[in-house]
Parts: sequence; structure tokens; C-alpha cells
Amino acid sequence: MTKELTLRDYLAVLWSGRLLILALIVIAAVVGLATTFARPTTYTATATVKMGQPTTVSGVPVQTALTVPSSATQVLMGDEYVDAVAKKAGTTPGEVRRSVTLSAPRVTGASSGNQPTVITVTAENGKRQLAIDIANAFAEAAFGAVDGPFRGIITQYTAQKDQNSQQVDMLTREIKDLRGKLVQAAGTDRASSLQFALLSAMDQLRAAQLNATTAEINLIKAQNNEAPGITSRAADASSSSSAPKRLQTVVFAALVGLILGILAVFVWKGSPAGRAREA
Repeated sequence: MTKELTLRDYLAVLWSGRLLILALIVIAAVVGLATTFARPTTYTATATVKMGQPTTVSGVPVQTALTVPSSATQVLMGDEYVDAVAKKAGTTPGEVRRSVTLSAPRVTGASSGNQPTVITVTAENGKRQLAIDIANAFAEAAFGAVDGPFRGIITQYTAQKDQNSQQVDMLTREIKDLRGKLVQAAGTDRASSLQFALLSAMDQLRAAQLNATTAEINLIKAQNNEAPGITSRAADASSSSSAPKRLQTVVFAALVGLILGILAVFVWKGSPAGRAREA
């Protein structure tokens, strides 16, 4: 009759090899701790940039190479931007490329197309201040790449708003003047032509007011929703040799030691299933 194996049977085997498991955990943790002192200390600084999301008058996103996550990171790693970052940070383009990692997480869901691309700049370097300088310089370069076109859009919307507002003021004065003339010309042959001119000016005023309102809405929408910006700058850099990082390494190494210990015990002692087959 075959014995039915339970979890208790496996735990009994592990308990019998507890000293081996404990020894491997301790050894792995010590090795993990030793590696944190052996490898060079690196510093990591991060900055984030909202690349903006221009849209049409109806609110449809206008896709550009710098506002699509999949292409924005590739464009920003081009020589033009890397060289500018290196110059500002006081280092070489090669050092910038070795230090920087760009990420632009995609937003899932139906509204993902309307979400602005946010790029995280991560600079990892052996020098704390250089990591900070590279991260901030890259954030500024990324912001500058989209801020110029955005300022052009704002200038255009502002000009349209001002032009339409001036037209509204001019037509308002013209209508007031025509009404005064119409009162004076009441009962004369000139009254009909003045009436026609007044109605025409009122139609033009309604169209100008609509255009002025649309231009103002576009301006507000662009300033509040579409504007790019540096959302965070690197104020400091985390160290790979800091206590939390060392603890993470030690814990991970200990877990590896635990897994190796369990496997070693089953190899040494034999698993309950193997013992049952042999029996």
C-alpha cells in the first residue's frame, strides 16, 4: 500500500537539514554584503519632464516625435541633445550616454492618447554631483526641445485672441455709431441703408465674438493642459552603498541562499516522493 505524502513529510525533511539551510543563508548573506563593499559606489539622480501634448481645436492629439513615448526617448538620445547636455554638465558625450537612461511609461486605457508623455531621466555615475548635473541638464534639454514649438503656439493663439478682441471693439463702436445715425435719419431715404449696414455689422460682431471666445479657450487649454514643463529636478543622488541598498542586497542574497539550501537538503536527504518510490 502506497503512503499518501503530505506537506508534513516535506517539512520533516527540511527540518532535518535545517542546519545546512541556515548555513547557506548565512554564507549567501555574507557574500552579498561583501559585494556591496567590493564594487565601486555609484550615485543615481533622477529628474522628470512633461513633454506636453499639443491638440487641434477639437481636442485631437497632434502626435510629434517628441510627444510619443516610443520615439521621444530615441530622439533625445541623439547627438544634438547629448552634446548639449555634456557641454552644460561639463563632461563628455560618451560619459552622458553611459550615465543616462530615459524611460517614458505608456498610459493604458481609452484616454491614453490624450495623456502627455512624461520622461524620467535617470543618471547613474560614480560622482554624486556629476550625476545630479547630468540629470538636470538632460531634463532642461528635453524641456527646451518642446518649449520652443509650444511658445510658438501660444504666440499664435494670443495674436488671434488680440486680433479678434480688437475687431469686437471696432464693431461695437461701429454699431453704436450706426444706431445713432439711424435715429437721426429716421423717416428718410438714408434710413434703409443704415439699417442694412447695422444688421451687417451685428452679424460680423457675433462672428468676431465667437472667434474671440474660441481663441481664448484655445489659449487657456494650451496653457493649462498642453504645456510642457520640468516636473521635478534632481536635488540629490542616492548612493548604491547606502544602508537601504546594502540591506536590499543582503536580503536578496539570503533568499538565494534559502532556495539553494532547500534544494541541497532534498538532494542530500532525498525527497519524500523519491523515498516512497524506493520503498
